[in-house]
Amino acid sequence: MLGGQCAAGLAPLLIFVTGCSAPPDPNSAQSEAPLAAPGSLVSAASGLCLDVKHNSSASGTPLQIYTCHGQANQLFAFTAAGELRVFNNTVCVQPQSGAASPIPAVVAPCNGQVEQRWTFNANGSISSQSSGLCLDVFGQNTTIQTPVNLWSCNGQTNQQWSLAGARVPVSVVTNRYDNQRSGRNTHESTLSAASVKSGKFGLLFSRAVDGQQYAQPLYLSALGLADGSTKSVVFAATMHNSVYAFDASGGTTAPLWSINLGPSGPTNGFGCTDTIGEVGITSTPVIDPAAGILYAVSKGVENGAWVQRIHALDLKTGRERSGSPMLITATVNGTGAGSVGGRVSFDPQLQLERSGLLLDHGTVYMAFASHCDKGPYHGWVLGYTYANNAFQQTRVYNLSPNGSAGGIWQAGVGLSSDADGLYFAAGNGSTNPSASPLDLAESVVRLSLSDFSVKDYWIPTNYSSLNGADADLSTGAILLPHDRLLTGSKDGRLYVLNRTNFGGYSASGDRILQTLTTPGKEAGDRGHLHGGPVYYQVPGGSEWIYVWPEEGPLIGYKMDPNSHLLQTPEVQSNIYQPGHPGGMLTLSSNGTAGSGVLWASIPQADAWHQTEPGTLYAVDAADITQVLWSSQQNAARDAVGNFAKFTPPTVADGRVFLATFSNTLRVYGLLN
Repeated sequence: MLGGQCAAGLAPLLIFVTGCSAPPDPNSAQSEAPLAAPGSLVSAASGLCLDVKHNSSASGTPLQIYTCHGQANQLFAFTAAGELRVFNNTVCVQPQSGAASPIPAVVAPCNGQVEQRWTFNANGSISSQSSGLCLDVFGQNTTIQTPVNLWSCNGQTNQQWSLAGARVPVSVVTNRYDNQRSGRNTHESTLSAASVKSGKFGLLFSRAVDGQQYAQPLYLSALGLADGSTKSVVFAATMHNSVYAFDASGGTTAPLWSINLGPSGPTNGFGCTDTIGEVGITSTPVIDPAAGILYAVSKGVENGAWVQRIHALDLKTGRERSGSPMLITATVNGTGAGSVGGRVSFDPQLQLERSGLLLDHGTVYMAFASHCDKGPYHGWVLGYTYANNAFQQTRVYNLSPNGSAGGIWQAGVGLSSDADGLYFAAGNGSTNPSASPLDLAESVVRLSLSDFSVKDYWIPTNYSSLNGADADLSTGAILLPHDRLLTGSKDGRLYVLNRTNFGGYSASGDRILQTLTTPGKEAGDRGHLHGGPVYYQVPGGSEWIYVWPEEGPLIGYKMDPNSHLLQTPEVQSNIYQPGHPGGMLTLSSNGTAGSGVLWASIPQADAWHQTEPGTLYAVDAADITQVLWSSQQNAARDAVGNFAKFTPPTVADGRVFLATFSNTLRVYGLLN
């Protein structure tokens, strides 16, 4: 299939780029030097190489796939500005001007314009920064001379490329790297099982911020700033409602810019200490590189009233774009909890936006749960577009309009999406599989992106007991290869669903593919699952799923190569059995043997209702019983500080970026 939704927040990673003293001359073919020697772009579907037709550098010559031969028309290099250059750095790849869809990819003289800028995503796709479309081998053909066009990004193998022998500038613009929430960087060329070890790896620098960070840091490999320089930039957001942009190279201590989005709100009136002190920006923002905007959701108290807003911040300056921010409101028909006159309205005090923002096809999606189950509240999914200097609310969905609750917490994991829709997991609430409309307060759901109708769902057979025991669905909806979807619960279970048929509801038993129980749960401990599993394929070997539940060991499930179900008994790594919320995982690799490293941020004690110190671990992804490094091996130099609950590390270009609850952003890497 060629069609599909454009995943505007695919999985980019940070590439470290040194700053420039002046902006490039757009008229010079040599104005942007490549980051490394050029290499061949190999199609994952065919093994053939991206090729400029007829070996011609003439303007307008189209691209195709062809047998790999390593000549100049097949050697591509990314520049710091995101250009894709070929023919010894003399011409650039761009869409053919004025062409109808599918738009041919062609070469032209380099001009520094956004049409010639590309992002190499963690899933191997290459997307245009001007349109969001991906380089696509026409018709999924695998024969030589098949044209390469621009088409809606769909994650299929005819849109996946590997750049042999070259370094790629990519960026982290969304929670867990991509809209599938894979949690993995498959283009890490510096950090490996061989290089990450005590004495060689450690804390490089820290940057001060003004509050706790629930948001995962985001990164751009090459951002042109207001002063004309170009730098790699890391973005951090805090519960004090502040957003920071730092030089990711560590060259300057002060932020490149920072902005406060308004007063935060107190957390002492909600009946628990799940969040401590203040609430502000709780979710991971999302970046639209083509538009030059960072979107964030703030919460706080202004003039005695609670408010929540969506913001569009200029990436270069941090300033609000014209028409930003917009107050978040919503109303649907219903007679559920808190309704007035047959209408249920969004309550900015009781609703909490914890799951990461999703950007798909120009729409920013956000999901809401509650503070401490304090009601009346509902699960909401809202969508906003920003165009012509104005926000517009385009999507509204309420899980329980005639009931109550149904929070979409997901332990911070963002809403997921692919060509078939938007996915999430909700927990706690009135749940009624017979209601019309369905009450999906305890369920996994797929919504149509075209009209927000429910296209598929799974309600656990034991939803009532899960709700009664506060053992509800607690991770995101993680989209995996082979049409698999994984989610987990505070009941200590990992669930495997068929992404094309969730199973609906059955009183006689779940109609999903598989249910597994964590070792901690089997041993009588909590075994709760938070933060989302991570997928890894050992080069030339087996596929694995890694999770680290609370009060249990780090677990590796081998995937059956035929059924694509998870095999038991699982591999256990008895490094440590952390308290709530368990280990927050990220995986880095580059497709070669020995490159895989599994990173984990864990609390040193139970962090459910209090702040605790944390530890960062690096584990061999090919053998999770082997610890490569931990921040406690040389705590005087490498200590994390206070653990950031639900926030995974971000790994890119030899650096590990870690949010904390110690009002600092930690940056780790190879020493000297």
